[in-house]
Amino acid sequence: MCGIVGFVLKGRAQQWAEPLRRAVYALRHRGPDDEGTLTWSLPNGSAGLGHRRLSIRDLSAAGHQPMITDDGRFAIVYNGEIYNAEELRAELESGGCRFRSHTDTEVILHGFAEYGPQVVERLNGMFAFAMWDSVERRLWLVRDRVGIKPLLYRRTGDGIVFGSELRVLADWPGTERAIDAVALHQYLMFGYALTPRTMLREVRKLPPGCCLCYDAGQNTLREHRYWDLAETFLAGSALEGTASPEDQLWSRLGDAVGRRRVADVPLGSFLSGGVDSASVSALLAERSDWRQTFCADFAETSYSEAREAAAAAASIGVDHNTHTLAAPRPEIMQRLVRDADEPTADSSFVPYHALSRFAREKVTVALSGDGADEMLAGYITYQANRYHRYVRTLPRPVRQWMSQSLGAAIKPGATKVGVAFKARQFLCAADDDARRAHAMWRCLWRPGDIGEMLTGDVLIELQRNGSDPVADVTNYFDRVTELPFLQQALYADMSTWLVDDILHKVDRASMAHSLEVRVPFLDHGLVEWCAPLPEHFKLRGRTGKWLLRAAARRHCSNLVFQSRKQGFNAPVGHWINGSLRPWADDLLADAPNICGPWLRPDGVLSRQLAEHRSGRADHGFKLWDLLWLIEWCRQVGASL
Repeated sequence: MCGIVGFVLKGRAQQWAEPLRRAVYALRHRGPDDEGTLTWSLPNGSAGLGHRRLSIRDLSAAGHQPMITDDGRFAIVYNGEIYNAEELRAELESGGCRFRSHTDTEVILHGFAEYGPQVVERLNGMFAFAMWDSVERRLWLVRDRVGIKPLLYRRTGDGIVFGSELRVLADWPGTERAIDAVALHQYLMFGYALTPRTMLREVRKLPPGCCLCYDAGQNTLREHRYWDLAETFLAGSALEGTASPEDQLWSRLGDAVGRRRVADVPLGSFLSGGVDSASVSALLAERSDWRQTFCADFAETSYSEAREAAAAAASIGVDHNTHTLAAPRPEIMQRLVRDADEPTADSSFVPYHALSRFAREKVTVALSGDGADEMLAGYITYQANRYHRYVRTLPRPVRQWMSQSLGAAIKPGATKVGVAFKARQFLCAADDDARRAHAMWRCLWRPGDIGEMLTGDVLIELQRNGSDPVADVTNYFDRVTELPFLQQALYADMSTWLVDDILHKVDRASMAHSLEVRVPFLDHGLVEWCAPLPEHFKLRGRTGKWLLRAAARRHCSNLVFQSRKQGFNAPVGHWINGSLRPWADDLLADAPNICGPWLRPDGVLSRQLAEHRSGRADHGFKLWDLLWLIEWCRQVGASL
C-alpha cells in the first residue's frame, strides 16, 4: 500500500516542485518506508509524479517509486497489490522483458509498455495507479474494478491534479475549498457523498473499473470503463460441473484468500466472530503459517463481540488478540476526522481505526471479511424488502402511530441498535416505492429535516440542480431492471454503499496506521461468480449469506461463528451525551461561524439535540453525521 500524487499543468516544473513535495509529505502515513518525486518539462507546461511507499513485497530499494522504464518513456506511481503478478511477470519475461526488482509495480510498468492500457484487464488485485507516457504526453489514471483503492482528481482549466486522498487536492495551490451542494445533500441523508462527487466542488473520485486519460497536448480528458459491475450481475449463473454450490464457493474463496497471503512482512486477519471474517481467518490458517487474528471490543457490553470472536479463534486454532476501546475524547475525534479524509458518518470508522492501530503493532497486512454482506445479502435490509409491500397496505395513521411508539421506545444509552430502531426506519419509508424504500433504509436525516436545517439559498441551489439523493441510488436499479429485486438492490448497494462508505472506511482507517487491508470477498473473479447467483443462494427465509454459511458448516464443521448479523456500530449516542459532550457542544455552538451560511442551527437541529440530551429520544446517528461534517469543515476551512 502506498500514497500517490501528481499533476500535469502549465508552468515550469520548478514552480510545482514544492507543492508536489508537500503533497507527498501529507501522504506519509500511507507510506512510511520511502518517498520519491519526478518531474518533466513539457512544451506548454510540466508534469510530475510523487509517491510514498509502504513496503510489502521486495523490501529493497529496487521498489522505489516513481519507477521508470529503461527507455524513459513510461513512469508509474502505484498504490495496491497485484495478486497474479508472478504469472504476468513470467509471461513478460518469456517475451524478453528484463526485471530489476520483484515488485508488482514493475510488472504493471512493463505490462503497460507491452500491452498499453489494456494491461489493466489482466490484473487481479486492488490498485490505483498513474502512468505517465512522456512520448505521447498522456497521463493515465486507473482504479481497480470494485473500488477498493481510492483515486481522486481535480480538472483545472489547463491540466489535472490527482492523489490518493482529498487532503492533498484541497491543499494544492488554486483549489477552492467550496462545498459541493449536491454532495452535502447526499452526505446529510446517507453519511457519505456518492461517486463521482466529493465534498469539494472541484474534486472528483474516479469510479471503480475506470481509466482516465489526460492528453497534455490537446488538453482533453477521456474516461473509459474497462469493467462493468452491471454486466457481472446480468451474466448467467457461473455454477458449473458436478460440485455443489457450497463446494464451489468455498474453493473460490479459498483461492482468493490464498492469493492474498503473499507478503514479505507479517500478515494476519481481522476476526469479529461473524461468518465472513471467521471464514477468511479459517482459510488463511489452513493455507499458510500466518495465525494472528485481531478483534476490537467495546466497554459497552451490548456492543461487544469479543466472546464470539474468541470462540471463533479457538475453533480455528489461532493466536487471537483483543483490543477494548475506551470512549473517545475530543482530541481523539479531531484526529479521527482528519484521518477519515472526507466526512463519513459511519460510526464503525472509530473501532476500525482503533483495530487497525492495534493490529499494526504485530502485522503490516491484515485480511478482512468486508464485502460479503453486499455481495451475498447479509444485511437485514434485504429481508425488509420482502415485507415492504405488506406494510404499505396498513393505513398511514397506523404506520405513523407505530413509528412514533417505536421512537419513544428508543432511548440514548449504551445499548446497541436493536429491532425497534430498524423497524422505525422501515416504517418511515413505507410510503415510498420499493426502490426508494430500500435507499431510505440507510437514511440519517429525513428530507423534511434537511429542508429545515439548510438555509434558503442552499435549498434553491439544490432545486436548481435537481438534487435527489435517493434517486442517485435508485438510478442504479434502472441499469439492471431485468433482474429480481434482490439482485437490483445488491447491485445498487455495491455501487454506492460499498464503494463510498465501507471501502472508504477500510482504506482510510487502516492506512492512517500504515496497515494494508486485503479483502478476499472482493476478488473480482469471486464477484463475477457470486453476483449472478440465483437469489435463493444469498437470502433464504430470514437467513442472509445462506450459501456462505452452508459452505462454512460443510467445510469447517468445528468453526464457530455468529448465527445472525451483528454489525460493527459504535455507541455514538451514548458518547455524545458522555465523553464527547464538550466536543459536541463546542462544535454546535460555533457551527454558524465554521460552516458559513448554509446551516441553520435552530429548529430541527436544536430540537433533536434537546430530545437526545434529555433522554426522550436517541438521535445519536443523525447528530454524529452532522458533528463529523462540522469538524471536517473546521479543519479544512470549507464552506459553501
